Amino acid sequence: MVETGTNPGWAAGIGQRSRVKQLAWALKGAPMRKKDLRLSALAGIAEARKLRDKVTALMTHADADPADAMVLCIFAEPDLSALVPEIAFIPVKSGASDLALVTRHPDKLPIGFLVFVWDRADPQKSVFGHVRPLIVEDPRGIEMNTRALHAYTRRIENRLRENGSIPDQQS
Repeated sequence: MVETGTNPGWAAGIGQRSRVKQLAWALKGAPMRKKDLRLSALAGIAEARKLRDKVTALMTHADADPADAMVLCIFAEPDLSALVPEIAFIPVKSGASDLALVTRHPDKLPIGFLVFVWDRADPQKSVFGHVRPLIVEDPRGIEMNTRALHAYTRRIENRLRENGSIPDQQS
């Protein structure tokens, strides 16, 4: 009889990390969409709400605060000529705020979602983010999503440094 143990790669790598970090890597590893999904603003916010509810459930299952995760919806001009500077933050609880987001972007195209997870236990690398593009057949859509991810990651990290939640490593 062959005795099987734990996967040595798992035990040496991500298996030693916190459950929140494991969740962040699992979310990041989701397969990328293969075809464009062109949604109206209302349908985009509805999809973002479904993703937010899924992330909330996963955070709760990992014994973490669901507020330590963020889901944002990225909008662009319908012809993909420019990003809309305001990114729609999807709160943990659904409600009238979802409709308010739709009314701010009635004629814009949702091009993707940003998902961030904050691991409070790791001060060195505590914010994990990834993008889930909706527009993948046009390279501009993926490039716009990536730009939004980098810009918003810096913004989140700067806010956490300013309020003292993570140490300032830049000095």
